[in-house]
Order: sequence, then structure tokens, then C-alpha cells
Amino acid sequence: MVSFFSRVASRSSQFHEGDIIRSDLFNEDRLLEHAQDLAETHKNTIFATHNNKLLTRLNENAQVLLESNILLSQVSERGEQITPAGSWLIDNYYLMDAQIQTIKFDLSSRYYKELPELSDGSFSGLPRVFEIAWALVAHTDSHIEPKTICQFLSVYQKSSPLLIRELWAIPCQIKLVLIENLRRVADKICQNLQKQKQADSLANTLIIDTNSRNKKNT
Repeated sequence: MVSFFSRVASRSSQFHEGDIIRSDLFNEDRLLEHAQDLAETHKNTIFATHNNKLLTRLNENAQVLLESNILLSQVSERGEQITPAGSWLIDNYYLMDAQIQTIKFDLSSRYYKELPELSDGSFSGLPRVFEIAWALVAHTDSHIEPKTICQFLSVYQKSSPLLIRELWAIPCQIKLVLIENLRRVADKICQNLQKQKQADSLANTLIIDTNSRNKKNT
């Protein structure tokens, strides 16, 4: 089944399933300009009529993070070397899981349907506050200060005022994007681990073959 992020990727090369959510790093002035630009593109909104796609994606991310934690923990317990990022994921998995459970509680289907969705653009069919959260994460390299959020929203609302329920949803949407980012990091770590194992296996095979040939020649 094709996820909604894959469908977004098909419409814009900026969003690839496996890419870390990271774009040009903006300074304060440039970030506020982007808030104004984003507000101008968010003029056309509708109320949600679909299933809770964000919750579906969150469940997928939770499963990937769980499986990644199990895999990395097993590798670590065998005494095999893992990257510092892999160790960080193991040590902090319980925090990620706690945040996921909090998001699930906050992101009820009923509440989701009360969030205006975008009717066009790369994030069509998703809440406009989700793209706001995505922009904040992408253009700050996930280093988001409360002051930055307040300034961004203040500029944004000069052109496109947000509903109270949308403002309340902003922290949850930022968490969603950060969890999405962690899933992508975990994917890359596990993929690199698998590639390393394949490379080690190939190297061992070549060594065994070379030793066998040497023995035959002696």
C-alpha cells in the first residue's frame, strides 16, 4: 500500500520517502519571510473528509521504530559495533514511544476532522498546520525554539488567521514531524547496518575462497 508521504513525493521531488526532513537552514528573517509566503499559499482550505491519515502514518512510524530498536538492541547485545546514532536510538526509544502514545491520545479522529486541510499543493489533503510544522522542522534542522514558533505563527496569521483548535494542534503536529524524522533516521541506520553485514559476508567469502585456492596451489 502506498503511504500518503509516497503520494506527496510523487507530486514533488522535495519529499522523498527516505530523505531526512531537512531543507535550507533559514536565519530568523528568512524564516519569517517563509511564514508569510506559506500563508499566501494556504488560502484554499477545506475541512477534513478523509480518514485520519496522520494517525495511520504515526502507527507505521511507531512500528518501524520498534523494529529498529529491537534490531539494534540485538546487535549491541552480541557485542557488535553500532554507530553513535544507533546507540542514541536504543537509549531514547522509551522517550520516543512515550511521545507517540501522547500524540495518539491528542490526535483523535474527531479532533483531526476539525482541522482545515489544504485543497492543493504538495500537502493537499493534509492539515495546513502539518505543513507549518514541517516547514519549522525542515528549515531549522529540527532545532526549534518556542520563540521561533511564536514569531513564525504571528507572521503567518497576518495573511491566514488560524483557528484556536489549529493553534492548540501545533505542538502535536511538530511532534508528528519529528517522529517522522526519527523513523527516517532509524531506517537509514538499519539499512547501513544491513549493507555492512552484506559487505562483511562478501569479504569473508572472498577470504575463504582465496585461502582455498592457496591451499590447492601448495
